[in-house]
Amino acid sequence: MMLIQFNSYKRFFLLFLSLTLFLSCKAGDYQFYLGTENDKDLIALFKLLEKADSEEEAQMEIHYTIMNRIISRYKADGESDKMNLFLTDYINSHENDPYMAYYLLTIAENYLNGGARAVAETYYRRILYNYPDLIIGGHSIHKIILEELAYYSEDYEERIHSFLKLINRFPGQLDMGQIYYYLGKSYGELGFWDEAFIAYENFLRSPETEITGDPNARIHLTDLLRFQRSDKSWTRTDLDQLVVNIRSLIYQRNGTKLKRYQAEKFFTMSWSQDETDLFTHTKLNIASFLNPGVQVKRELDPMSNDSEAFLRSWGWSYRIRTWYLYFKKIDYPADPEINGRWEWAGIYIGDTF
Repeated sequence: MMLIQFNSYKRFFLLFLSLTLFLSCKAGDYQFYLGTENDKDLIALFKLLEKADSEEEAQMEIHYTIMNRIISRYKADGESDKMNLFLTDYINSHENDPYMAYYLLTIAENYLNGGARAVAETYYRRILYNYPDLIIGGHSIHKIILEELAYYSEDYEERIHSFLKLINRFPGQLDMGQIYYYLGKSYGELGFWDEAFIAYENFLRSPETEITGDPNARIHLTDLLRFQRSDKSWTRTDLDQLVVNIRSLIYQRNGTKLKRYQAEKFFTMSWSQDETDLFTHTKLNIASFLNPGVQVKRELDPMSNDSEAFLRSWGWSYRIRTWYLYFKKIDYPADPEINGRWEWAGIYIGDTF
C-alpha cells in the first residue's frame, strides 16, 4: 500500500513553474485533449507534465501532483470524456506509474457517473486484480472498489466474495453489522441459507447498526431465526382445513387445543397497532374468553387474498366482542417443504375501519 504525501516546498515550486508555463505556451499537440474552451490552464499543466515525465521514484510525487491538477481541471469543466481520453492514453504510455490504480479508478468513476456501470465494473476488476492498493486522501482504493462490487454488483457470487474480502482486509474500518446484513441477503439470493443464517446472527451482534430502508430489520431477522430454530409444528398445508379445525375447536370451547394451532409469535392487537409493538405479542389465554355465544363466520372476509386471510368472529367475553382471526401464508424459501404453508398468526380485536 502506498501513502501519498507532499510538502509545502514542492507545492510552491509546482505553482511557480505552472504559472510560468501558463504565460508562454500554446495549444500545439495538446489540442486533442482540450475542452471546449481550449483551456490554457490545461496546456500549462500538459507542458509541466512533459517536463516532469520520468519514472524515477523521486519524481513520482511531483508527477502525481500534476496529474491530479489535470484531473481536477477536467472535473471543474465537466469534461469527463476528454479526461477519459487523456487518462487512457497516459496509462498506455506509462505502464510502470505506481499511481495507475488511481487513474483507472478515476476513469471508472466517470463511466459510473455517466450511467455505464458495467464498464465501470470492468475497470474495478482490472484494478483489484492487477494493481496494488493505494491510499488516496485517506481512503483505500481497493476498499472503495470492493464496497462498490459488494453492494451493487448484479452478480451475487461477486457480492459475496467482495464482502468476504472486505471482512478479511478491512475489519476495523467497516460497519460490520451492515456488512453481515447484506452478506446474508446475498447468500439468500443464491439459496445458501445456512451461510445466510450465520451472517444474520452476526448482524444481530451489532445492535448499533441501522439498515437504511428497513428500520425493522432487527425484528424481522430475529423472527426469521426464531422460526428457523422452531419445530414449525403449528403450520398447515391447507388453509381451508386449518380454518375448519379452529372454528370447530372454538365451538367446542377447547382452549388447550386452540393453543397448539397458534403460531410461535402469535399476536393480539387492534387494527391501529403496529405488529412490531412488543405488547402485541403478549400471550392471550383464549380459553378464558370462550363462551357458548361465540360465533364464527363460515366464509373468509372479502379483504382476504392469496397470502393473508381474515375470519370474522363475535360474541367473545371481552369488552370488544368482535375478533378477526388472522391467517398468513409462510414465506420461508430456506425450506421448500415449509414455504407456502399456512399459520394462524394472530387476532385483530374489533371491527375493521
